[in-house]
Parts: sequence; C-alpha cells; structure tokens
Amino acid sequence: MNKKIDQLIYRPLYTKAVFDLDFDTDDFPGHFLVGAGHASGYLMKVEDGIMLVLEELEAKQELICVKCGKKLKRDLRFVGPSEWTFYEQLRDKPLLYEELKIDLKKLEIDAGEPVRQEIVLHTDQNQHCEKNCTKFEESKEEGVKALAGLKDMIKS
Repeated sequence: MNKKIDQLIYRPLYTKAVFDLDFDTDDFPGHFLVGAGHASGYLMKVEDGIMLVLEELEAKQELICVKCGKKLKRDLRFVGPSEWTFYEQLRDKPLLYEELKIDLKKLEIDAGEPVRQEIVLHTDQNQHCEKNCTKFEESKEEGVKALAGLKDMIKS
C-alpha cells in the first residue's frame, strides 16, 4: 500500500496532495475485515519529511458477540483527522512515538501502517449484538444468590 511521493518531496513546504486508498481483507489479515475498504486524506510536505493526514476511513468488519458468540457485521467508520509524519532521516535520539521512514530510493511511503493502526484503534473490542443480549438475560426466578444472607445480617 505504498504511495508515490516523487511529485511532492521536492515541492515547497506545506504543499498538499490528495490521496485515495482502496484496500481489501488481504492487506490487513487478522483484523476481521470483510470486503473492500477505503481511506482518504492528503499528503503534505513538512520540514522533516511528509505528513500523511488521514481524514476518512471506511471498512466492514465481521466480529463475534462477546456474550452469545453470534457473528456480526459492523461498519467501521472513522472521520479524522489523524496525522502521521514520515521522516527523511530517523533521529539519533528516538521520539516518544513511532517514527515512520520515507523510502528515499523509491520515493514512496507505506500508507498501510497508519491505516492499520487506525483500524485497530477504532475496532470495538467488546462487541455486542444487542443492548441486552438474549442469551444472558437475568432470570426472573428467585434462586440461591451468593450474597442473599447479607441482607438479613444488615437488618440486625
């Protein structure tokens, strides 16, 4: 999922170029994606390199309800912005966050890594099929409860 930056890298600072990126399930294995997805935004020339600004991300995911195990298809939609800087040269002293590098031989950046991280960040890790999943509705019967005797102890 490389994007060519040969037209942008030698331009003046803050020059922008719009990009669209289409991807499918093979590009991000293990992220429960179904079918095709789309990301869009712009690239901008900055002092240290190229900034990728992700403005929109759309995909479909097939997840499993954590309560009943039913398969769910959900829309994954992110409306940004989310900024990622690709550096021409990595620093001697590392930054506190991940540094992405420009491939200066091919004049490309790997736009797939920011998209992958946004997919991970915007995936619901506790997916439910409904507000109250039918498999685990509370029983209306009076039964033995672990703290039932506590009520009588408090009264006395």
